[in-house]
Amino acid sequence: MADGRGADARLGGPAQESDLDPIDTSLSQPSSILRLRDAFGEERKGAVLVASRWDESLDQLGEGEDFRIVLLREPPASPPVLRHPVVVCAPSRKTRSADAIREPSAVYQIEASGATDLPAEELEALSQGRLFSLVPLELSPDQVFSAEDGAARLAALAEEFLLQLAREPYVSAAQTVMSAPQPPSSVAGNEICREAAELRRRAEAAVTGEEPDTVHEALRRVRTVQEIESRVEQVKMLRSLYPDVVALGEDLYLLRALVEQPEAALEVAGMRRYVEEAVVPSHQTDLQLDRALALQQLGFATAVLEPQRLPSARASFQLFRDRYRKAYRDHHESYSAESASIHARLLELEQIASALVKLNTLAELGPPVGAAAVDAYHELLSETASCPHLEATEALLDDPSCPACGLVLDAEPPAERAAEVSSRIQRAVARQMARLASTAVRQVLARSGDPRVERFLKVVQASQIASLSEILDDELLGYLRRFLVEARIQASLEPLLIRLQRGEAPRREEAEKALKDLSRTLRRGFKGMHRRLAPGPPNEGQA
Repeated sequence: MADGRGADARLGGPAQESDLDPIDTSLSQPSSILRLRDAFGEERKGAVLVASRWDESLDQLGEGEDFRIVLLREPPASPPVLRHPVVVCAPSRKTRSADAIREPSAVYQIEASGATDLPAEELEALSQGRLFSLVPLELSPDQVFSAEDGAARLAALAEEFLLQLAREPYVSAAQTVMSAPQPPSSVAGNEICREAAELRRRAEAAVTGEEPDTVHEALRRVRTVQEIESRVEQVKMLRSLYPDVVALGEDLYLLRALVEQPEAALEVAGMRRYVEEAVVPSHQTDLQLDRALALQQLGFATAVLEPQRLPSARASFQLFRDRYRKAYRDHHESYSAESASIHARLLELEQIASALVKLNTLAELGPPVGAAAVDAYHELLSETASCPHLEATEALLDDPSCPACGLVLDAEPPAERAAEVSSRIQRAVARQMARLASTAVRQVLARSGDPRVERFLKVVQASQIASLSEILDDELLGYLRRFLVEARIQASLEPLLIRLQRGEAPRREEAEKALKDLSRTLRRGFKGMHRRLAPGPPNEGQA
């Protein structure tokens, strides 16, 4: 149980005006503000009121209030009917201060720990009284109001109340499912949790391992929650696994169905899986309506409470599946035809993409370019390859998508992506050709005297990308790589060779620099041959 440390709260008298909410002073003293961080780390603010007697007007929240605690000075004639997040602390008997409510009230201070000083008579009466709230509390009055240390632990009460408020929707859902078709039971939350745990164990004993994955996923979710002992951590897990409380009820109905109607449970699970996994585009409104109706009827509550409705649910499923299969078959055929056309256009780009990969191994030209475009190109080639299930109809009896290509009904052929990738590769090749056409590189290659290199340079100067991909084979690429590296090595050693020709000894720093340049050039050349293409630095590697 939280101890209330870290709460920032004040009660009565000199509290700031912005912290006070107007109330009927004929009924109660001015309220104070109780600020705290709840078990889930959220900042919460509540009002604390001291009232002589219960009045329905106290069952409300002021502006900015998350909860309210009302301390009464006399017991109510009947249990208060609460409709809002309000906790009423009723004493076991009327205290003397109840008759003095119109007199100037005493100032009660809520300490940083959340404890509040109250007169001994009121503390004793409250510790022997009752706590009323919208949800059951696992705190007794004597744990909140301690006559021994003369304090009221209102922060601890508020934390317990907020925790139970967060837990209550899930407990209520479990009570509804476990009691159906009878009205929800009034069994305490902890007892309902024990009943649900026993139900889960019986359901686990009933499964064989051949059930749809959705069955085992539901069992896993429920088991994950039930294996947590801390109420705080359990609510956190519930919020994570079941953002919609209705989903918890569906899982619990599935467990009941596995125990009470196992054959019907598995049939419904299989049909629900198919319908849930079927992707229906928003513009196909008739098919969306069929899907919604099928899901509405294929509930596990139906299998448990109204098994006579299963034939109707089965017919609704079959109607949806038949219409879905027809729509899917038509879409699969049209998608495959357009993908084949895209694939053919991509294949026309294959030589150019290959030329780019080869040019990117020429480290002396600079960082590789268009690497991401080449990767996307190969992904698109695979994505647009022909699907072996051209009809894709019989395969849809058990699964809502083609087992070979996994196409979904709202997918569109990647025509725009293919055009973009093609353009990026073209730009990347053009950038590499611009590097090759630079004066420095052109002069180096022109000195080779090789007719193939001369033809290569003419293609580069004319920016004939298609011709480039035809003449740039592995042999020419290797020659270009070697010649460019040799030229760089020659440039690095030239100062030393000139000194050698003159009969002069090179300075030590000159020799070391030349050797470092030589080593760097060779390493870069070998790395260029084997490196895996990746996007280069900004303004160089993107195309």
